[in-house]
Order: sequence, then structure tokens, then C-alpha cells
Amino acid sequence: MTNPPMLLSCPKCQSTNRLQPITVSGGLETVLPLQARLTPPKEPGAWDLFRQPEAFPLRASVCADCGYVELYVQQPEALRARWEKGYR
Repeated sequence: MTNPPMLLSCPKCQSTNRLQPITVSGGLETVLPLQARLTPPKEPGAWDLFRQPEAFPLRASVCADCGYVELYVQQPEALRARWEKGYR
């Protein structure tokens, strides 16, 4: 799977002084990177307990001039495939 291309210039200030890719985490309480999470659709009669969300790591692009941050999913094709199967 390919990573999506990151922008070369900042959409806010048009600077080309970009820092990318950067791994982002949830703060001091966790060392895990941020993730987009999708939960599978509920099957009729199934318990919610067994519906395990699927995680897709995120990476960031930061403008070194204005601080604008963009987040990108590392596996967009996999995320889209799950979305099309009803994951939300």
C-alpha cells in the first residue's frame, strides 16, 4: 500500500518550509501514535463486545512558519476498503 503524497506548500500561508512526515502521539500519557479507528458493522444478533475496531496510523505534515498541521492516514486504501464494507 502506498502512502498519500503530502503537500509541498502550506495551504494556509503557502510556505514551502514543511516538516514531514512526523509521527504524532496522544501526549505524555501515551507513547502510541494517533490512529484513525473504524468499527465493523454490527452483525444481526452479535454482541457489541466482539466488534473490535481496526486502527490506521496517522502521520503529520507541519508548516515550520505558521504551525499549520495536516494529518494523513498511512494506509488510505485499507481504510477506504473497510469504510466500503460498512466500518464506521
